[in-house]
Formats: sequence, structure tokens, C-alpha cells
Amino acid sequence: MVQARGLGGQARTAAVQDFCTNNFISQRTLRSMEKMKYQYALELHKLGLCPTSDLSDPAVNRNSGCEALVRAVIAIGLVPNVATLQEEVQED
Repeated sequence: MVQARGLGGQARTAAVQDFCTNNFISQRTLRSMEKMKYQYALELHKLGLCPTSDLSDPAVNRNSGCEALVRAVIAIGLVPNVATLQEEVQED
């Protein structure tokens, strides 16, 4: 998708189609992933975990070069309920 971003019109469509074919993914799935990416960015910004919801801002991607961190985030996202937070109940 990054490769196809700078192209216009039919060339962009052909590049996206080629990307999808080469990576065994449908264009519908790719569009869904794109929408989710923007939704996650907005939610992270609302929670104060991200300085901006603009995905082109370099501050948003400052850790993208750290492969170990990216792998860890993906791995923890694939394993639900690894950790939970529980509030302590204070007895009167």
C-alpha cells in the first residue's frame, strides 16, 4: 500500500491490485485494515497515548524502526487476557 500511495488514478488501482494479489489479500480486507488503522490512531490519541491522530506525523512512528518492539506489540495483541488490571476494594 505504501508503494501505491504516491500513484494516481488507474496506476494506483493497478498497484493496489498487484499488491493484494502478491500478498494473498483482498482489496476489501485491505480497505478494512486501512479504516481500522485510522480508528486505532484516533483512539490512541483520545487516550493520550499518541501525540496526534495524524498518521503522517513522524512522532507517531518514532518506534517503528524498533523491530523487537513491533514484534512484541503484535505478539501481545494476538494473545488475549495475558494480563488484567483489578482495582483494590477498600473495606470500611
